[in-house]
Amino acid sequence: MCRTLKEMELKSYMWCHCQLLTTKNKDRVLRGKKLLAWMKKKGDIIRLFSDEKVFTVNKVRNSRNGRYLASSVNDILPIHLSKHPASIMVLSIVASNGKKMLLHFFETAFRLKADDYLKILETVVHPWVRAEFGAANYIYQQDSAPTHKASKV
Repeated sequence: MCRTLKEMELKSYMWCHCQLLTTKNKDRVLRGKKLLAWMKKKGDIIRLFSDEKVFTVNKVRNSRNGRYLASSVNDILPIHLSKHPASIMVLSIVASNGKKMLLHFFETAFRLKADDYLKILETVVHPWVRAEFGAANYIYQQDSAPTHKASKV
């Protein structure tokens, strides 16, 4: 097959996915560029980025790499998946000056809601920010998770 492709001067490529740029997405790109320009001008302000991540124990399977060369089907090891794998959620904050907050681990099967998020901001995040940055100017940036956009927050 490789020799045939070379003779025909062809190469094998994988189908790739890309984000469709709608009018709304183009506006986001423009706002992002304006925000980056503003941040470059305000170099003395520290930016704090926070995010939550759920880690699971299920093995990640990449279908592009799912090819096997074997003499029989029995030589291929199966990938075992479960419907409700064990998981844990963590919260971390990274500052633009390189400082990082230690990971905050949530209880197993914890579902983050607005009240819980406010409590964590008051008891975990705010004390760390005060200890690390004191009275310095900073911007706390978070993603658009529903918990972060709640009217209470």
